[in-house]
Amino acid sequence: MNKAIGQPIRRKEDVRLLTGRGRFSDDFTLPGQAYAAMVRSPHPHATIDGVLSDVARKMPGVLGVFTGADCAADGLGPIPHSPLPNSRHDLKLSAAGGGAVFIGPHTLLPDDKARHVGEAVAVVIAESAAQALDAAEAVDVTYTTLPHNSDGWQATQSGNEAVWDEVPDNVCIDATFGDVAGTDNAFKTAAHVLKASFHIDRVTGVPLEPRSALATYDQDSGRYTLYAGSGGAVRQKGEIAAVLGVEADNVRILSFDVGGNFGTRNRVYVEFALVAWASKKIGRSVKYTCVRSDAFLSDYQGRDLYTRVELALDQDGRFLAMRADNISNAGARAVSFSPLSKGSALITGPYRIPYASVRSRSVFTNTVPTQAYRSSGRVEVTFAVERLVEHAAVALNMDAVELRRINLIEEQEMPYTNPLGLQYDSGRYHLNMDKAMRLVGWDNISERRMDARKRGKRLGVGFAAYVESSIGTPWEQAKITVKPEGTVEVVIGTQPSGQGHETSFAQVAADWLGIAVDQVQIVIGDTDIVKVGGGSHSGRSMRMAGTVITMAADDLIKKGKRIAAQVLQAAAADVQFADGVFAVTGTGQSIDLFTLAGEAERDDMPDELAGGLNVVRDNEMQTPVFPNGCHICEVEIDPETGAVDLVRYAAIDDVGRAINPLIVHGQTHGAVVQGLGQAMIEVCVLDPKTGQPLSGSLMDYGLLRADDVPSFAVELNEVLSPTNPLGIKAGGEGGTTVSPAVYINALIDGLKEFGVTDIKMPATPQNIWHAIQTAKT
Repeated sequence: MNKAIGQPIRRKEDVRLLTGRGRFSDDFTLPGQAYAAMVRSPHPHATIDGVLSDVARKMPGVLGVFTGADCAADGLGPIPHSPLPNSRHDLKLSAAGGGAVFIGPHTLLPDDKARHVGEAVAVVIAESAAQALDAAEAVDVTYTTLPHNSDGWQATQSGNEAVWDEVPDNVCIDATFGDVAGTDNAFKTAAHVLKASFHIDRVTGVPLEPRSALATYDQDSGRYTLYAGSGGAVRQKGEIAAVLGVEADNVRILSFDVGGNFGTRNRVYVEFALVAWASKKIGRSVKYTCVRSDAFLSDYQGRDLYTRVELALDQDGRFLAMRADNISNAGARAVSFSPLSKGSALITGPYRIPYASVRSRSVFTNTVPTQAYRSSGRVEVTFAVERLVEHAAVALNMDAVELRRINLIEEQEMPYTNPLGLQYDSGRYHLNMDKAMRLVGWDNISERRMDARKRGKRLGVGFAAYVESSIGTPWEQAKITVKPEGTVEVVIGTQPSGQGHETSFAQVAADWLGIAVDQVQIVIGDTDIVKVGGGSHSGRSMRMAGTVITMAADDLIKKGKRIAAQVLQAAAADVQFADGVFAVTGTGQSIDLFTLAGEAERDDMPDELAGGLNVVRDNEMQTPVFPNGCHICEVEIDPETGAVDLVRYAAIDDVGRAINPLIVHGQTHGAVVQGLGQAMIEVCVLDPKTGQPLSGSLMDYGLLRADDVPSFAVELNEVLSPTNPLGIKAGGEGGTTVSPAVYINALIDGLKEFGVTDIKMPATPQNIWHAIQTAKT
């Protein structure tokens, strides 16, 4: 049997998805279902003085109008987001002075205040979606508007209105990490000190499939069934049960195909619990499907970090210490502090910096809550340290590539503990650089610069190295069942949203069991079947699922040997397994995996072997891994207009072992474009005076198109992680981590003759042109 691990096998799921046989949440309908529409706040901050719904209730088809008061009367709880990271290796965030963190309870419908534009304040249920929308417009909500905060840095300043009375200064987290005294001493002895400030602005995920939920309540059993795509059905089951005040076994989540996630779908939305609750109240199934305009108002958003950074160097350019002061905009309530925690622990990036300290703050504002968004926290700090390195190179009159070479962590230093306490498991950072420079054609850059200049353009070359972390929920479970008809069923608790899990997970199981990939079926998404699972986030899926699948497969082989010994009347110690066959050493007796599965169902099997050829295996894996790499891009800039052509992009990524390189390369392409989107065109814009979103549709929020980027040159530098049996790190987020820094570095390189030293993202042609004109004055 050919090995499956490491092979670029085409995705099994693509035929189903491309021929319209996907099972997305909005594809499901139930007999007699009603429809929900949300009444959303038009104000960023306002008290809710009253909700008049008499007119709406009398409109055709309306079955109910419900408010925050109704939720409270029925005892519905807030969504238990559990926003504080709590793995063994996460930084322990706290309020000022080490106090408890106030998270801002996320009630389904508030009855006191609206805290951001687009917050749902009432829900209308009707016979049709159109009738529900019409009635929602007739609900009259009386507000008293209040002063609002939308900017994370401004929210920390005195005299601003509090989003929550419990946090008068809006600062819900204020903690310091690292060796403050050692860092201060290193700065005192430094030959050079560089300082910079950045705002990595807010973006949103814009998954191809807007969220949708369909719920039904069974009066006889007291069970809720909810069709709702997410990043983790098991987690959402527990959280929705908590909101409804019922046992988790009384909630069933069905989450099959999910059309994009990026973190946007990893936390429960109010509409999911609302349709379940409404189903019970009206005695009918209830469906809600978010339209794109509502998604821009209410999808959890990402990034939005202010950071002030300082770097101390000796006379030879060696890094001595680093300081950072990070302010993360949590939005109206805390959904996840993961971006702040993860980013704070990685401020020093892939560099050997002996001392570092970071002040980490999170603030409430009257904006949509932020959540872990692809490579949460790492994009922001990678951008800061890579831009800071470029500033240092200019200040010291050094080549920026050579400055990196001096300070990159060496292979022989691995495992390396950074000054915030994270232990990098493995990596060849210098080799990443060498391979990226070869891939991009570094030796010929001078010729390409001259060619661009002849055409009136300026060639800019951007260079950046990165290291990111993958931790995530540490628990995973796999159940493997061998079926006599010739298939192996693997039940797993991660939740794909386009990553190719049906193929890559099957490759692991097939490889371990010596069968064909097509003989493995991956089962996900139904919490009546999938009982345990951490979902898909933080780059955890392949590492956590792959590890527990191999463990379960080993258990299955052990059990199979005992069953084969029983069937073949041999000693278990004499039974060997290879290529899907159990054989008795030295006898010529053998039985294949699937035939054995049929024999295992015999009534005369001993009790300890009864029940078929199946196993369940749980695993807890707390140790993080650290994907890393080096990316280089080239841009051609028209200095007369600010227009930019991205002409070349090369990526070297160390993902550990690549189970399926074809899928990993696809992830790299997508991740790079997602990061480039923020660098080039994406941003969530609010009117500072009114708090109104100005980028609330795809007419106003920019997304890159296929012809905005070149064909990427991508290669892997596989350095196996010693933390897990497959050597996996993670492959879905590296491109996003580094591409904003790479792109901005390229622009600054191309514009240095004009005196441009920095450009705020997104670097649109207008912003570039303005930077050139400003530098001239």
